[in-house]
Amino acid sequence: MAERGVREKAELRRRLREEERLKKRGADQDYRPVPAEDAADAYLPLGVERYRTLFTFLSLPEEPDTAPLNRLALGYGLIVAAPRVEGDNLGFYRLHSASGPFALGPYGIREPLDTAEILWPSRPPESPQAPDGAASPPDAPPSPGLVFPLLVAVPGLAFTADGRRLGRGKGYYDRFLAAFLAANASRREQITLLGLCPPGRLLEEIPTEAHDIRVDCLIAEKAYIITSDIR
Repeated sequence: MAERGVREKAELRRRLREEERLKKRGADQDYRPVPAEDAADAYLPLGVERYRTLFTFLSLPEEPDTAPLNRLALGYGLIVAAPRVEGDNLGFYRLHSASGPFALGPYGIREPLDTAEILWPSRPPESPQAPDGAASPPDAPPSPGLVFPLLVAVPGLAFTADGRRLGRGKGYYDRFLAAFLAANASRREQITLLGLCPPGRLLEEIPTEAHDIRVDCLIAEKAYIITSDIR
């Protein structure tokens, strides 16, 4: 049964990527599925001001633009962090500006600089090594610690209205969400998982596996959808 789910996900990813490739073929160089001016309004129903921390991501061109969300959160005084690829895992480093400076990661994705403050995973000063053998930057400031309530923006190729998510297949967010929620299980009600769905990618069905984690709410087609009773 698990193998069937893996095959179905792989086929769905292949089909969606082919659709995206055909869509881009006739698109302008400035192709962006969610224009920034519309995205700013789309994020308002979240009530960003009631959170203390935002774990965001830095969008690829085909993903919903997170820059307006990041600016909004920083404007309200939230602690904002974005991921860096560290081995097979993600580390979240603090941003002080929605416009960078950024580095270019191993998959061509923008990342915070490795000299930024580390929010996740927490790294004691006496530990020279990050989890899984990834070296901690020697001049990185210590983590300021997690401040709740906390909003996690989650990317995906597609979502369903009940919160199921199709990732890109590398498993980075699956591993991060599993570890992060396990480490903060007692504060689960203060963590909101927000799916950001690309236009046209709100599907009726997505194959699921036992380890898949559903988002609590999502923004799709300019609508704000609550998918769980966490809130």
